[in-house]
Amino acid sequence: MQKWLLSVLLVSMSSLSLAEQDAAKIALIKRVYKEADMSLNVLKKYGSRALQNSLKLNDELTRKGVLCLSYNPIWQVENPLPTQEVKVSVVGKHGIQASFQQPEEMVSVKYMVECVGNTCKIADVDGIKGIIEQCAK
Repeated sequence: MQKWLLSVLLVSMSSLSLAEQDAAKIALIKRVYKEADMSLNVLKKYGSRALQNSLKLNDELTRKGVLCLSYNPIWQVENPLPTQEVKVSVVGKHGIQASFQQPEEMVSVKYMVECVGNTCKIADVDGIKGIIEQCAK
């Protein structure tokens, strides 16, 4: 009986931990949209080391005249209309989806977020790491 109770307690604790991580992921993406402007600075601020390196590579390529990203991945359009009304939800183990209205359409952006404890970093935004790496070849 004690082993069963201990197992139930451990499962409950791990579920709570996952719920806390999901809450931390959602809070991070909401923070991104509160701070986002037309640049990618907010991704550099909250991105993982790997995402930051990809964004640096994108900056280097842009300085050389190579355009890898023709849109802002946060807003998913070339000329975004920043909005305060962003719906954020968990999608899968690492995924977070942000949905909001842009001038002509409803937009959804998928973030890959990785957490260590309740500290979370953005690992990717709609696959831009792969886009930048492919562009650099």
